[in-house]
Amino acid sequence: MDAHENTPRIQVLSVSDTGRRRRWTDDEKVRIVEESLVNGVTLAEVARRHDVSRSQLYDWRYRCRHGLLSSGPKFLRVFNIDEAPWA
Repeated sequence: MDAHENTPRIQVLSVSDTGRRRRWTDDEKVRIVEESLVNGVTLAEVARRHDVSRSQLYDWRYRCRHGLLSSGPKFLRVFNIDEAPWA
């Protein structure tokens, strides 16, 4: 008899961890980005401290720089049709 004949063919794997996906609010992202922009602090240190990947922090910095990530309300410039700069 071989040893593998006595083992069950199907084993059930129970997962107790819910995964590593987390939700960050825009305020938290902005705070972490601002912390990464301080002189003398490396991006890797900040990412490690907050348990975020460096690539994720780079993405948040890009979004913050281009106005895609902000903690405040968004305002749009409104022109009167007669006063529009292109008229």
